[in-house]
Amino acid sequence: MSLSSIYLGLGQLLARAISRVRTWHRRKKIITLAVTFLLFTSAYLLLHQLCSLATPRFNLPVEVTQNRRLAGDSVSEIAREVTVRIITNPGSGSGAIVGRRGNTYTVLTNDHVVSGRSDNKYTVLTADGRTHNGQWMRSRQFGDLDLAIVQFNSNQSYQVAEFGDSNNLSIGDEVYAAGYPNWYWVNSNNIEDTRNWGLRAYRLTRGEVGMIADRSLPRGYQLGYT
Repeated sequence: MSLSSIYLGLGQLLARAISRVRTWHRRKKIITLAVTFLLFTSAYLLLHQLCSLATPRFNLPVEVTQNRRLAGDSVSEIAREVTVRIITNPGSGSGAIVGRRGNTYTVLTNDHVVSGRSDNKYTVLTADGRTHNGQWMRSRQFGDLDLAIVQFNSNQSYQVAEFGDSNNLSIGDEVYAAGYPNWYWVNSNNIEDTRNWGLRAYRLTRGEVGMIADRSLPRGYQLGYT
């Protein structure tokens, strides 16, 4: 709803209310309430527009695919091929190959995986068991989002993930999560560190979309799944 339509509607209601009130004291109360409502409404709409403009936008070197449904077996195969493990000092994390230019591959990962490392050295472990020297490509385009880009060079041929449109998701849609968790829950008394497991730590889980927030949460998170 635009501000002009709000002004027009409020003006009509105000004129009707004032015409039915005879005393100036009551008219003054009606005018005060109307102006207060208008100020709060205007402030809310202005804040909403500013938040929309402040949402960072960025382009990644990937092919965008919309409304594409894949069978479970296809998802499993693709996820294993495009998911990589990023080994740092002293931890590790996961990422997905999202672009290729010549022999240079681009991996999308999380900022918390690569930031704050002691030596700024990154090793990318691909699905074929090979390791590659990775480089964190620092960029301001992500702003405060928990996203980062790592690149590595290889003459091997690796599959590149295709992006869909999250605007097409609905509550209850089937989703998958693939990656290399650093810890493996054996039982209630035993949790194992997987950072030396290599490819054996890979996990693929299936769930459903359980939450789609109207606005991004801190660091850009907006979808919740079970």
